[in-house]
Amino acid sequence: MKIVRSSIFFISTLCFFLFSFSSPQTLKKQDVRKTMQEMLAYHVDYKEFSAIFARRSIKLYVQQFDLEKTYLLAHEAKLFLDPKDDLIESTVRKYKKDDLSEFEAINQVIEYSVMRTRRIRAEVETELALSHELLLSPKDESYLDYPKNEKE
Repeated sequence: MKIVRSSIFFISTLCFFLFSFSSPQTLKKQDVRKTMQEMLAYHVDYKEFSAIFARRSIKLYVQQFDLEKTYLLAHEAKLFLDPKDDLIESTVRKYKKDDLSEFEAINQVIEYSVMRTRRIRAEVETELALSHELLLSPKDESYLDYPKNEKE
């Protein structure tokens, strides 16, 4: 029974975040509360958006986003995996007023981490391409003299 409850919790939480942030054309901000209430109606343990539900939702959202732990830095992940009570209370209070700014803030950190990772990957690709070019340089060159400058 516990596995079934955990599965339902995971699926409902994941659906909430996927629909609320990934496809803004299909679900508007004002639709989030209605959609969430529908999901909570089917939920076994939780019937309202509470501190426990907010904490678990945030944690699952971050864990599912960065399964391989390649995007977020430790201090960024810690903010959401072990959130302070005041963040959770604020999240619940704001949610009840249809204010999703706490979730938007999480999403901004995630978006930034994706951009940062893309930048780093581009830098690494450039470095690897340069290294590859050096390895493929003509082998018939002879180095009888010392290089005249750093570029050589």
